[in-house]
Amino acid sequence: MKYWWNKVDVLSDSYEVLLSLPRGYIDEPIPIDLQTLLEPLYNKPRALDYSSVLALLPSKTKAFLQSVEGKSRKTRIGWIIRMLKTYQIEEIERCLTQEKQDDASRLEHVLYRLRHPEIIPTPMKDNQTPSVFVGYQPDLSRYDQLQRTEVRK
Repeated sequence: MKYWWNKVDVLSDSYEVLLSLPRGYIDEPIPIDLQTLLEPLYNKPRALDYSSVLALLPSKTKAFLQSVEGKSRKTRIGWIIRMLKTYQIEEIERCLTQEKQDDASRLEHVLYRLRHPEIIPTPMKDNQTPSVFVGYQPDLSRYDQLQRTEVRK
């Protein structure tokens, strides 16, 4: 280890910096890599209940994982690991707070929708169109008559 006034570097045998952490008296939060901490639990999902990772998870995420057992829990842990590659844990927590369903594929769409909300533009004011054509709806059945209706075999 190499100690600096503001950080601590963890070095390898060849003195390469493996990890750099802020010193305890610096008021910087220490980042927690939840994805790395959850990966061992993917293969042993029952160990989640006894893991220290559980204390690091927000309440809805914790409940989402603990509400199921066996293969379902493994699937959910895998889903969270996958989502942490793209989204922050706060976004996943907000998604689980807003959505009542437990379907992981549905939750993935909700996450995307939360990050990229739909923007509906306001209609433009058109002063150039003659008033005769405002609100005009063409009769599309006339175009249907132009198509061939017989089916060749």
